[in-house]
Amino acid sequence: MSINVLENGWVQDSFELTHDVYGPYRGAIAMPPEEYYALTEEQLAALKQQRVDNWAAYIVETSAQSTPVEEIV
Repeated sequence: MSINVLENGWVQDSFELTHDVYGPYRGAIAMPPEEYYALTEEQLAALKQQRVDNWAAYIVETSAQSTPVEEIV
C-alpha cells in the first residue's frame, strides 16, 4: 500500500493481503531503515504473510475459547 518514514526515522511498510477464509488483513511492518532495506522482496513478503497467518491463527484460537451462545427458541 505505502512506505513511509516515521518521526523516529523508522520505515513503515503498510500493506493489505487477503486471507482465503477471513478476508482482508491490513497491517504494517516498521523497523529501522538499515534493517528494512537489507531485506529482499521475498523476505518482506514472508514477513507480511507471517502477520496474516498469525492473525488467522488468533481468530481460530479465540473462536475456540468463546462460550457458545445458546439459541433461544
